[in-house]
Amino acid sequence: LKRSISVDMIIAPSSYIDLASITEVSHATQGRIYYMPQFDVHRDHATLWHTLRRSLSQRVVFEVALRVRTSSG
Repeated sequence: LKRSISVDMIIAPSSYIDLASITEVSHATQGRIYYMPQFDVHRDHATLWHTLRRSLSQRVVFEVALRVRTSSG
């Protein structure tokens, strides 16, 4: 990709989903995938909150190119 983007996904289904088809964007953008199978809001809310907080507060570095042009005059 020419643009520096990354897509992280937090997937917390309560039933079956096809992970292979919905995680292609994260794989293509070098994003992270957090998977919580058999998610139950009453049991797993703390884990979801921790994962979301960690994902949003993590430092991210992208490749940068800087070109400087100068003249002799």
